[in-house]
Amino acid sequence: MKQSRRKFLKLLLTGSGILILERVFGLRWLSSDSTETKEIADLGDFKIVKSGNQLNFFNQKGEKLFVLSKDGTLEI
Repeated sequence: MKQSRRKFLKLLLTGSGILILERVFGLRWLSSDSTETKEIADLGDFKIVKSGNQLNFFNQKGEKLFVLSKDGTLEI
């Protein structure tokens, strides 16, 4: 398979996975207006932390992977 096709399929699957997670869990975690930082889930290799109106996703080393905002924008 060509490298560009693999990259496209990877991005497509990642985006689809994010949309499915949003549909399953919804944005209930982002509904409160508080600015406190709260750990929501520790999934072993990944950690999800709520900070204000954002969900921050971290890897096991503590590096920020991406940020999902309440308005649905994704920052990488």
